[in-house]
Amino acid sequence: MTRGWRLAIAAAFVAWAGSTAYQVLRAGNVEERDIVRNWVVGRYVVAGRDPYDLSKAILVAAYGVGNPEGKWVSKIPAEIPEERRGEVIPELGPPEATYPPGTLGFYAATISLLSDPATVLYVWFVLNVLLAFALAWLLARLWPVPPTPPGPGGNFWWILLAVIAFTPAYATLDRAQFSMLVMCLMLVADDPRFPWPLRGLALAVGMLKPSVCLPLALLPLVRREGKVLATAALVQAASIAFVAARVGRGPVEMFRDWLAVSRYFLSAGMYTIQEWVLPLSTRVPGVVAVVPLAFLAACLGVLWTHRDAPRSRLFSLAGVTAVFWTYHGTYDAVFLLPMLLRRMGWTDGPPPRALSRWGVALFVALSVAYMERVVGSTEPYWHAYRWAVRFGMIALVALEYVEFLRDFRRPTAPQPAPASA
Repeated sequence: MTRGWRLAIAAAFVAWAGSTAYQVLRAGNVEERDIVRNWVVGRYVVAGRDPYDLSKAILVAAYGVGNPEGKWVSKIPAEIPEERRGEVIPELGPPEATYPPGTLGFYAATISLLSDPATVLYVWFVLNVLLAFALAWLLARLWPVPPTPPGPGGNFWWILLAVIAFTPAYATLDRAQFSMLVMCLMLVADDPRFPWPLRGLALAVGMLKPSVCLPLALLPLVRREGKVLATAALVQAASIAFVAARVGRGPVEMFRDWLAVSRYFLSAGMYTIQEWVLPLSTRVPGVVAVVPLAFLAACLGVLWTHRDAPRSRLFSLAGVTAVFWTYHGTYDAVFLLPMLLRRMGWTDGPPPRALSRWGVALFVALSVAYMERVVGSTEPYWHAYRWAVRFGMIALVALEYVEFLRDFRRPTAPQPAPASA
């Protein structure tokens, strides 16, 4: 790669970050950003107040126990039951405790130490910009050989260009989400070139979004990496114990309330299996849990029986599963990047492959599909496009599994030679 190309990609990155910063500042609505909502929850823990029980009480008062009418819930209601108003911190408003208890310890020890929502948003935006660099570097370690063209040299830069061209990365910055952080942490947790204590810590913190992390957390499990798993379990346990001691509730009670709160925020997402099963939930009880869990179990079975396959392919398969197996927002589709790089021609070792036009077309098609203007549009042509991508995602997931099983067939046991006469 020439110096001119590097400068051009660096300029594109600066323009990408600058234009996104402008959009974030212009939009305002700081309190509705995901990182700010979780900053509020962490502040409740710092103040020694249980955010889970309070969140549950507010949601039950507004929508009934378990939301029996299936109303769409996108944020915690502002109306507080009279008997619980004294528990609300006035300057923060009601907490929206949708992340697991182990996560709250990380919030309380980091972002919730910041003083105000605007500072939280600015710090998180800068962190996500830096994480885009980290993501490109980690993906370059996963796929070190680029296709031809672009050819050898500058692999990090080409992958950085792919990261900023993929609209879910923009959505992560725009919505102040956790997807880029979690993706980087799971890549670290999966890479044996990092020391195992760091990998275990990365896995523990990465579990702050279990809905997207569970398929990827299966990878150290199927490889039986006991030190990594034990470190992650200890870090999570310490965080849960800290939160429990701080708010004065038992871990089991907190987990039960967290699951109760999370039920109110189930959504179809976009291009996921949840879009197909959620409409059936009113007629087939339990389908929302059974179908995704069955798919996750199938993923576990494939990973377990093929755990000796190359790490890059296992991570790609788990990443596709992570995006498809349950509800996700558009920003979580960053986990498709390993698969998309492979389909465009990146490999984990020589010889290099030719750049795939079909892979580039798939990258562009999905990048368009995850644009907010496409996801939220009422125009008939975008409506038709979304349906095409919904069916296409089913085909893509199936193709990913079929190709994986084809490429890494389990060896059959040798047949005994026939006895000689």
